[in-house]
Amino acid sequence: MKTETVTPNARSISVQQLQIEVAGHEPPIVIDVRRSQAFREATQMLSGALRRDSDNLTSWAESLPAGGSFFTYCVHGGEVSQHV
Repeated sequence: MKTETVTPNARSISVQQLQIEVAGHEPPIVIDVRRSQAFREATQMLSGALRRDSDNLTSWAESLPAGGSFFTYCVHGGEVSQHV
């Protein structure tokens, strides 16, 4: 598994590792933070993922459970998700 630290709590994981995490005992919340245009043009979305606008992070971040695990994803895996 390739792990890259971007912020103290951020990391990149493989699709296979995300599948393992989601199937686990305490699955993480998966959040789609693709830019609006990329989201509208997309034909797929991860099943069970929440859609949130990364530009409005402060309006929804506080609604996430404290101490929970979260994974964000975007189109390129770094464009937006690494900065949320």
